[in-house]
Amino acid sequence: MGAVLLLPLVVLGVASASSIPYSTTYSFGLSPGSQTVNLPQFNDLGGTLTLTKVTLDLDGDIHVGVEAENDDPLLPANMSVSLLGIFDGKVMNGVIELLHAAGSITDTHGPVSVTATDGIVRSGPDYHNYGTLNDSDSDSDFLTSGLSYFIGAGTIPVDITGSGGYSVSGTSNSTTWVTGFGVSGTAMVTYEYTPEPATMAMLGLGALGLAARRRRSR
Repeated sequence: MGAVLLLPLVVLGVASASSIPYSTTYSFGLSPGSQTVNLPQFNDLGGTLTLTKVTLDLDGDIHVGVEAENDDPLLPANMSVSLLGIFDGKVMNGVIELLHAAGSITDTHGPVSVTATDGIVRSGPDYHNYGTLNDSDSDSDFLTSGLSYFIGAGTIPVDITGSGGYSVSGTSNSTTWVTGFGVSGTAMVTYEYTPEPATMAMLGLGALGLAARRRRSR
């Protein structure tokens, strides 16, 4: 009798919890900048699977190489450079926002002691190369109703935008040089789904029938 009860429970348990993720990378220059990436829609196998939840995960890293020089003719300085930035990704159905994930970053290098200007550009004791400033963040958003937009054999566009800025502190007169100012990361959509109730019922009845036949054969 125990085998008759156990078999359909195992079948139904496996059928009722499933998910499938799709991901892609993005990268573009700042500031500002944008890129649209495309992720597959959910294939419901002709209506035999029911989409129950859609999650958008977005991570990003904003980075920039910074060099700075004190241009004050008299005063030395303790110079620092700072980076601030934001990025976000949206899934839109026309003008309706369905999913929105965003992140923000900040990074500071310094302070570094430099002299008053020596008149030589981009070198000497009044100049410092701070290397690459960067920081990363991540965010997610989900939807559990109105999911028809995500079902089909096409793709879902994710519109990603970003902006950022850098600043020099410790001196009121400076020159900066920047390289590689941009953002990069990963966008991922995860579909959670279950079989239709009718499909689950058929699985249960089939398992019960199989167990009954096994009992009769004994």
